[in-house]
Amino acid sequence: MKQLVLYVLLVVGSLVLIDRLLGAQLERVYDAGMDGQNGGDLNRYLKHARPDILILGSSRAHHHVIPDSLSRTAYNLSHNGMSVSFQAGLVAVLNERHALPARTLLLHLDPDDALLDQANGDIRFLRRYYGSVPYVTDQMNELHPFERVAFWSDTYRFNGMLPGLLRTWLLSPAAVNDGARGYVQRADQVEDAERTLFTARKDSLNALSFRSRWNEAHVHERIVRPVQYIDSVCRTKGIELVLFTAPYYRTTAEREAYSDRVRALVGTPPRWLTLDGPSLNALHDVTYWRDNIHMRHRGATVFSGALARALELYRQDTVTVP
Repeated sequence: MKQLVLYVLLVVGSLVLIDRLLGAQLERVYDAGMDGQNGGDLNRYLKHARPDILILGSSRAHHHVIPDSLSRTAYNLSHNGMSVSFQAGLVAVLNERHALPARTLLLHLDPDDALLDQANGDIRFLRRYYGSVPYVTDQMNELHPFERVAFWSDTYRFNGMLPGLLRTWLLSPAAVNDGARGYVQRADQVEDAERTLFTARKDSLNALSFRSRWNEAHVHERIVRPVQYIDSVCRTKGIELVLFTAPYYRTTAEREAYSDRVRALVGTPPRWLTLDGPSLNALHDVTYWRDNIHMRHRGATVFSGALARALELYRQDTVTVP
């Protein structure tokens, strides 16, 4: 019996040691990557000087906002496919790393996030910071009771990430050279116009779902609560938080009504930028779009210019209005 106990202790001890050593190595690989959404984009940003404006959001910010249009040091740290729950976790990480912007956090907010069942689960993409960033730790623990136990393993933080980590590590340049400061220009494709018209028709057919799927509790959980956390961090740090939503090629009355209800629950402050008028008229042309919700680079150029003007007007209002 004594030998069995010793054998079990030896096996368990060996597994724990292997887990710790492998976890430490994976952490080094993660932190060394300078490309891609498995930590590389964030690591590359942390190598830059602190920007005056930081843009956060999904692909509708990643491929739509050209930092040069806003300021000389602005940076776009948006992540494709990520909801505002992820952005709140990212703000927590940046706060711990003393890497928040000096003046303005420009947050793209898609009201549609409230319809995504997986929205809160986006925080899992920041699980490398479990245990070191309290907000990320708390949000992860809320997802499932099992999380507290699973994270006893150091390698669990990198569960499912190994192929992406290795690719990022192997392909990352030795020197960090990000002249675009986070903005990613995608190549135009011949089928862009056809895809845009098709997805616009598809979205119009699904328009009634915005009315039937309204759930105020989901809006609070998936949008309002993360925005409130981001707002509280920005207030503490003396950073202005400004929200915006990129346009669509074609929208519907149902989607706009849904978005208005979400914005009403989010409230003001934080302030929303008003993006409309003649400066965006060019975006009615299908040749500016990749699909109904994503622009080509020429569309991003138009939109970024309009966003810069709207931000300037917002700042004038905050200065002149007591």
